[in-house]
Amino acid sequence: MLATMIGFSLFELLQMRLEGWRYFLQFWNFLDIAMFFIFFTRYYKSQKNDFVPHDCSVEAVCPNATNITIGNSTESQCTTVEDLAELDHCNRHLREEIYLSIALMTFVSFKIMFFLRVFEDMGKLVMLLGKCLFDMQPFLLFFFMLLAFFTVFFRILRVEFDAKDYPGLPSSAIIVLQSYRNSIGDIAPPEFEDFQSNDGVILTLIWFIWFMNQFFILIIMLNFLIAVIS
Repeated sequence: MLATMIGFSLFELLQMRLEGWRYFLQFWNFLDIAMFFIFFTRYYKSQKNDFVPHDCSVEAVCPNATNITIGNSTESQCTTVEDLAELDHCNRHLREEIYLSIALMTFVSFKIMFFLRVFEDMGKLVMLLGKCLFDMQPFLLFFFMLLAFFTVFFRILRVEFDAKDYPGLPSSAIIVLQSYRNSIGDIAPPEFEDFQSNDGVILTLIWFIWFMNQFFILIIMLNFLIAVIS
């Protein structure tokens, strides 16, 4: 992998020397520069042993962890300052590795798509993908506006959705994600424990807003999308 990236880097430097300032007029060249920068940054940090295979769990980092029972569950927690610092250090470098790896794979994907343009059939698909995304800009703007509107409606009505699929996320983010899942047919009913079962007006309003969410985003916007693509 390192030899491949060095070869690509030398090729880009040669291309930069031959084309001069015109090299920076192409979008794909900026993606190449970003990819090389991220790769060599990650490689440098890995050589410094910042990125080594490790387990950032409490049990692995803190040998003197204390088991604390909360209700019916037992959790391990670090108790010394040194263990807490080591755990924070481990998690920080793990996050850096994840961020750099995701960014690198994103730019590598763009690079692969760039090479696919050499083949006639694949080049057409790459071109159509870019054109489709460009033509969908008004649709996507309107789509996310509707998601935002219905999220606000559900928040006002104190509607909740099953949170077991979204551990650690706030209720607003859960509503946005579930509204999106509803828009692609993965429908989930609303939960409204804050209201009594005899509060007919509020319950009717909740189900009406929920139905409008399905009707506008799933039915109408889906037909808009088909019309835009075709």
